[in-house]
Amino acid sequence: MKRKLYSGLIATLALAVGVTSCGDDSNYEYTTSNECIITAVTMGSLKREMHTKDSIGNDSTYYVSVTGSLYPMTIDQQRLHIYNVDSLPVGTDVKHVVFSSINTLGTYSIRSLQTGSDTIFTLSDSTDFSVPRTLTVHATDGVSKREYMLTINVHKQEGDSMVWHKVADAATAFATLKDSRSIAYNGQFYIFGKSGNESKVLCTTAADYNDGGTANWVASSPSTNIRPQSVVRFNQQFYAVNEDNILHSSTDGVNWTSVATEFTANTLVLGTEKNLLALKDGQFYSSTDGIAWFKDDADDTNMLPQDAAAGVVLPSRIDDTFETWLVVGQNNGKNVVWKREIDTTGSDIYPWVYLPETISSKYNIPNLSQISLNVYDGAVLLAGLDQENKLSPLYLSRDFGRTWRTQDISSPNAQGQEALATTVDKDNFIWMFCGTSGEVWRGRINRLGWEKVEGSFNKAIRH
Repeated sequence: MKRKLYSGLIATLALAVGVTSCGDDSNYEYTTSNECIITAVTMGSLKREMHTKDSIGNDSTYYVSVTGSLYPMTIDQQRLHIYNVDSLPVGTDVKHVVFSSINTLGTYSIRSLQTGSDTIFTLSDSTDFSVPRTLTVHATDGVSKREYMLTINVHKQEGDSMVWHKVADAATAFATLKDSRSIAYNGQFYIFGKSGNESKVLCTTAADYNDGGTANWVASSPSTNIRPQSVVRFNQQFYAVNEDNILHSSTDGVNWTSVATEFTANTLVLGTEKNLLALKDGQFYSSTDGIAWFKDDADDTNMLPQDAAAGVVLPSRIDDTFETWLVVGQNNGKNVVWKREIDTTGSDIYPWVYLPETISSKYNIPNLSQISLNVYDGAVLLAGLDQENKLSPLYLSRDFGRTWRTQDISSPNAQGQEALATTVDKDNFIWMFCGTSGEVWRGRINRLGWEKVEGSFNKAIRH
């Protein structure tokens, strides 16, 4: 009896399944959507052409792979523009691009460069993106669609390459200066130097050198005989000491007024918007107003600079509220490096620390004269004259003065001696004003001149 009951139940279930599986299509409800949006795009593997020289100096070409996923595509849903903010390396072949994925709500096609009509777009196909291409997303309702412009950006320059241009030759205005120092400020170049025993200041508009132009240097005699290599910027003014070690300030570099302080100094080393640093009798002194001065503690006073010195301020690696001060100066005929961490909140005070040379290291501080320090590419740029009083190669220190390398930055084929004034402008150009020859050189690491493009990735919001 039980066996018959089970058989009946099974038969009933089978009949029900059969009716559902084979029934009329009216038992199903089909829906369509007007969604037509791209939510993500990822490039696949690309090829990059590289150039080198073989063992006998002939040009040689080879190819490497570029991982496209390392260059994310930004989707601007408002402007319907898809692009990579971080451009692909120089030489990347964008005439043969493949994609690893394109995520959409709807189907998509690409507009033909030949016919102007939409054609099927297959990810694995090699597609020409040397020009922006139009992608069209079609909704399942057969009516709605949305067009996106897809652009693949490629760098036209090697990012870490440096290009130098000689923008002036035999500029007599400063060719005869010695002991010079240059400051780029507010679109102007100021060069302070000595002509014989007299101080001089030269000024020109930086933009005059653009597009092959010639600068018109205006030479003046400062109202007091300042020491050119003591000139710094502090609190929106120039500060310096004169031959009598008296502090002076100036708004234009020509007219100087003595500072109302009894403090005297051998030289000024660096200036910021809030601090001044001076060197007096082989000791560091600092001030926040140029009037009240305080002697700074140092861990090895026997190694402090004795006279000429240059300083620079860097962002600290300790905390956002800290600064790192770095100073290079002469001690018994050799350059020495000093560093100090500054707590800008004033909570803690730290002493100056001497950075000794590393035994047998070829990256110790070079023994240069008439040195200048600038911040460049997040590192310390050192320029000066060698032991023969000629231009030295540029040095870069990326570890706060412990090592100095010429390999990290290229130097121009500049000619000059007796004097060198080097500065960095707001556009990340390094400027070199060469004594005797009067040459003016301008150089920049390519990537520091690239426009910073802000982009955002916006995923579609499902309705």
